[in-house]
Amino acid sequence: MDARIRRYQDNLMYSGVAVFVFGVWSLVKTLLALYLNSKSLIARMNLPPEIIAEVGEPMLRRLLVIIAAFLFSFDLALRAWIGLSAIREGQGKKVRGFYLVFAIIYLVFCLDEALRSMARGETQHVMLTGEGVLTFWVIELTSYFAIVMILVYARKIRRLKKRIENGEA
Repeated sequence: MDARIRRYQDNLMYSGVAVFVFGVWSLVKTLLALYLNSKSLIARMNLPPEIIAEVGEPMLRRLLVIIAAFLFSFDLALRAWIGLSAIREGQGKKVRGFYLVFAIIYLVFCLDEALRSMARGETQHVMLTGEGVLTFWVIELTSYFAIVMILVYARKIRRLKKRIENGEA
């Protein structure tokens, strides 16, 4: 029984690390894609030429990246909290299960958005084509799978610990 708990805790820690790393990767890839594709994004925004001339295209590019960094930092913070909480629980430390509720909510919203994007044939980044789109979806689905694994292993650990407390083991 203890060996199974230890194995589940290890898997929970690995899944927590994966969620955290995917959060960092998501922020980095979004900022890079925005910066590299900012000219086409500015063109798609249909800004009046006077504004572009007044502010300047380089400044608009920087502004886009700053705004995206600010918005995606919330995503990173949530993933980091979920991942680090899973790591702590995997280490055997006492963690409230509240992070699991947020993991479920986060997963539902992300899957909903992913399915809607797939139905529209879009990705988060406008300039992905061919293998880039496939790579994008493989990485996204893998990050969602890591969250599912956190939910599965946290539940298994809690069930086994409860069985041990009740003397059923």
